[in-house]
Amino acid sequence: GWADVEIPCFYNPLTTALQPRDKTWQGMKTVAELRREHNFSIPVNKDSLYKPIERRPRKFNPLVIPKSLHWL
Repeated sequence: GWADVEIPCFYNPLTTALQPRDKTWQGMKTVAELRREHNFSIPVNKDSLYKPIERRPRKFNPLVIPKSLHWL
């Protein structure tokens, strides 16, 4: 069957109502904006850089055909 579920009221504050009328609300700057303003470079993690793959050449065993399959 169905049951009645009470939905709670949510509190959503209005941050713009606390500002004077001549000012507009401005949020925090992003990291990209701060880097652009202060000319900071993007930090590079050496472990995250791509490296060339170093592989040894593979050595395969010679092909062996069983004598029962030889046709002469």
